[in-house]
Amino acid sequence: MKKGYLIAYFLILTIGIILSMDTAFIKQADAISLEAVSWVHNSNFLLSFLDGIGFLASKTGIISILALAAILLALLYKHILQPLLIVLAVYLGDLLNKALKSFFGRERPLEPLHIEEGFSFPSGHAMVGVIFYGFLIYLLAGKIASSAVKRWLYAAVSILMLLIGMSRVVTNAHFLSDVIGGYFIGLICLILVIAVYDKLNEFLSAARSKKSGVSV
Repeated sequence: MKKGYLIAYFLILTIGIILSMDTAFIKQADAISLEAVSWVHNSNFLLSFLDGIGFLASKTGIISILALAAILLALLYKHILQPLLIVLAVYLGDLLNKALKSFFGRERPLEPLHIEEGFSFPSGHAMVGVIFYGFLIYLLAGKIASSAVKRWLYAAVSILMLLIGMSRVVTNAHFLSDVIGGYFIGLICLILVIAVYDKLNEFLSAARSKKSGVSV
């Protein structure tokens, strides 16, 4: 499926979430999801585990891993494009998330496990996490020849994002609809970032080929 169709698909889903946010159906679904995961609070191990997973998509967690990722990508690609673009993607994604939170002004669930700043929709952990980890895995996969290893990487990051989303609901930081909306908006941004990267990479490759006298 072409990137444009994927963007349109996730955009429609996002609009659907936004338009139905204040409906009885979504409110009931959010309440049921909060109740469904409340049993985790009875297990200190599971609660600590999911809280730790959530840290991986927190501001501190992402900044720390982003610094390491930028160094790793610079070493792998020997070029500034990849580390620069992933830093820009995360930074702009965070700005967009803050703008959307302010625009929608949705209040967070009551009694969160930690003190949370800002409004609730969309989840920043889900949205920025998808952008960062999704683009990082895409770039790392570009240096891996094995299709099987690539599939395992994509599966691993998908599981990670599901756990991060679950952690936000379990800790009462977000409603389920906040997390799902964050996923959809994050995927739209991720597809756009990948499209920009592919075009820039193609342009730079053509420029290098032209400079070396190789026809393209």
